[in-house]
Amino acid sequence: MKVRTTLFLSLLFSSALAQRPRLDQGAVGLELALRRLPVTGSLLHITAHPDDEDNALLVMMRRGRGLRTGLLTLTRGDGGQNEIGPELFQALGIIRSEELMSMHRYDDARQFFTRAYEFGYSFSVEETLERWGEEPILEDMVRVIRSFRPQVILSLPRGGEGGGQHHQASALLAEKAFHAAADPARFPHQSQEGLRPWKAAKLYERFRWQSGRPGTSAERPARVVEVSTGAYDSILGRTFAQLGTESRSMHKCQGMVQLLAAPGQRSSLWNPVAFQEIEMKEGEGDLFEGIDTTLMALARFTETDLDRIPFLVPSIHRIQLAIRQAGETFDPRAPGLTTPFVAEGLRRLRLLRQQFYANGLSEGDEYEIFFLLKKKEEDFVHALNLANQLVLEATVDDGRVTPGQELELTLVLFNGGSHPVVVESWSAATKGDWQIKYPGNDFSNFELGAGEVRNFKVGVRVSSDAEVTEPYWSGPMENADRFRIQGKDASAPWGPPELSVEVGYRSFGVRGTLRANA
Repeated sequence: MKVRTTLFLSLLFSSALAQRPRLDQGAVGLELALRRLPVTGSLLHITAHPDDEDNALLVMMRRGRGLRTGLLTLTRGDGGQNEIGPELFQALGIIRSEELMSMHRYDDARQFFTRAYEFGYSFSVEETLERWGEEPILEDMVRVIRSFRPQVILSLPRGGEGGGQHHQASALLAEKAFHAAADPARFPHQSQEGLRPWKAAKLYERFRWQSGRPGTSAERPARVVEVSTGAYDSILGRTFAQLGTESRSMHKCQGMVQLLAAPGQRSSLWNPVAFQEIEMKEGEGDLFEGIDTTLMALARFTETDLDRIPFLVPSIHRIQLAIRQAGETFDPRAPGLTTPFVAEGLRRLRLLRQQFYANGLSEGDEYEIFFLLKKKEEDFVHALNLANQLVLEATVDDGRVTPGQELELTLVLFNGGSHPVVVESWSAATKGDWQIKYPGNDFSNFELGAGEVRNFKVGVRVSSDAEVTEPYWSGPMENADRFRIQGKDASAPWGPPELSVEVGYRSFGVRGTLRANA
């Protein structure tokens, strides 16, 4: 198998996990999930290393505004220093990758990487691009943009002489990727794999300005957009900037501040770089100004004559009504009040998808519409799980196993909500050819009442030819500072889990799913 081994690195992940916020559980998790439902906007932040990101902004955009957010970190930080232990180079890259994942428990952004290896301090952009190989890294970035499909892209500053030039190189590559992702002639093999070109609307670079500093004017340039992150969120119990500082403290090996920020006005500044199919305006008040981030964007994403699909706008209105009713009935003392409305919104969303299938769309419209519907369905299912306060846990009785070993998988399913659900199915998936010994009770077709918990034991036999667990990347290559990877896609933080479980259930007539990794 891929043996589950523990890397005895000095990150002290147990400490990081103990501090993680409970932002995706209980009533708080439900309120944050409800914020996502009426939103279709998306943002991708591109940086060179772990800890280059704007943490407060990521928290505000995802947790506060419900936008789909991603962080593309070109390297895993392999060439940095380490304040908490002796690990350097690839071992340090593993630590810093996991620090990023600990950070995302706060901001809930999706993490991406490229094949670029951080070879240490870089003295010029030209050296960086030569050692990485500009075209392969650009290809990785275009793949992420085409798969994530962000409306707004943020980068580090393209200019400047100070600091390692990986930062400037990542920003110059971001500008090229912004345009290349929209060009069908660039990396056409990605289209053959099913990734269509994507034209993001806006690209901004981080702008650093302080009045009174040498070489700066007394007034900020009118084109620069100021994003306030100091607003207090009563559900989070902190300002977005405070939670961003807490998130940033997960970069422990880099000695990031461990003291929490005080409340107060905070902001970040962004300079517009490029626009596509949208008019650039001076004095913009928001990064998404001029972009429809509501569900009605589904109508604007289609070039098909709306007379051919008259059901679209009324269907969106019905979904929006269900979302509004869920929000109006939300009560942290009784999360279940929202359940029927979330279920109705999900039912309406799936009905809309079926109507599109029946009426037909152009190939391009079909891709974009179904992409958005899939992402929105995931948001609704997540909200339905939280409205029902359902918990699924999967554990095995040995954390380090060998080929051919027999394990016992324990499944715990808990209904912490106020409504019964009907469990219809469950399945286990393994990365290798493992044997799942399904019990006599097949863990399906039963009602799980409010406040009820069920425990199940499942036998698992590890494949006799399973390999040792290891990262899917290795290297760097002999002739370039790029990792060798298994497959074509270098964007995932880690490879797929060895063992995962999915439970299907029905609530108020609609089907939901719960997933857990063992």
